[in-house]
Amino acid sequence: MVLPVDSQRPSSWLSKEGPEYDVVISSRARFARNLSNYPFYDKNPDDKKKKLRNEIFSVLKEEEITAGWNFLSLGELSTSERQLLAERRLASDELISELESGVVFSEGEYTSVMVNEEDHLRLQSISSGFDIDRAYDAATKLERTLNDRFQFAYDSRWGYLSACPTNLGTGFRASVLLHLPGLVLQQKINKILKAISNLGLTVRGFYGEGSETKGFYFQLSNQVTLGQSAEKFKASLERVVKQVITQERKAREELINSAGIELEDRIGRSYGILKHARKINTREALQLLSLCRLGVDRGLVPHVDIKRLDGLLQLLQPGHLQCSVGEELSEKQRDFYRAEKVGKEFSGAPP
Repeated sequence: MVLPVDSQRPSSWLSKEGPEYDVVISSRARFARNLSNYPFYDKNPDDKKKKLRNEIFSVLKEEEITAGWNFLSLGELSTSERQLLAERRLASDELISELESGVVFSEGEYTSVMVNEEDHLRLQSISSGFDIDRAYDAATKLERTLNDRFQFAYDSRWGYLSACPTNLGTGFRASVLLHLPGLVLQQKINKILKAISNLGLTVRGFYGEGSETKGFYFQLSNQVTLGQSAEKFKASLERVVKQVITQERKAREELINSAGIELEDRIGRSYGILKHARKINTREALQLLSLCRLGVDRGLVPHVDIKRLDGLLQLLQPGHLQCSVGEELSEKQRDFYRAEKVGKEFSGAPP
């Protein structure tokens, strides 16, 4: 199978500047759904998982909304190709470990369907910047289309049923990927995160649930999906994100005023390492890119395009590197290739 994804180019939603892009990199809306005539994922044998995947693929191929979309059975892909899909947020780590799973996604990778994840279906849409409404509208349109074709597991008291209690009710999660160097470097982030948690929201790492925080990137989402409508969960998240944006911008200004030359030195060193290093691991690369992104925003690295930096968030990941060279690489080899790639990206910029 030829993977219909270019490992040399970032996802389209990561290649555009959406609203409030200095702080919010992307917004995502996701619905979890299960079919009533199949056991939940962990009770579903492999032959039924395959049957479910084929049934969903067959229905989606008939729908106008998914015309021209890509259909991938993950069991037909290499380990690196499956990892690449996770790095592009088209799949989760749990999904790529299940060989009877599948992914369906639109041109530009804005909207996608995961089949046989923790739930039978994960319907999601991603938009650039702080634009939850756009992502929500696309995901809702897809969910309504499938709701007309399938009988989803539903209870009059509990709402849509899920393999995990936290997804009961609406099965809806809204999330945003935030870049918060000001709050981290000003040592205000823990206070902010505690306040967010008290509001019923949760903060995760760069790749969402189960992932660690890298650089200054945080993913913020609603913690539960029961008790309110999807619209109210979305509105609640939007209110909190607006406050976080204000606090982050204030922290950046304070940082410039209090640590001017030290901050310039740290950013300059980060840029120098990215441009000239001979080997670099994923964690360090994301930390350095994060500092350079702050430098671009503050006008300290004016000759670098912020979109270039954000594209590297994907392109320097292990799956992308291995798909780019066409072979499995050891961790040490990936560190060398990563340094070479980022050095080439920065080669046209002034020293």
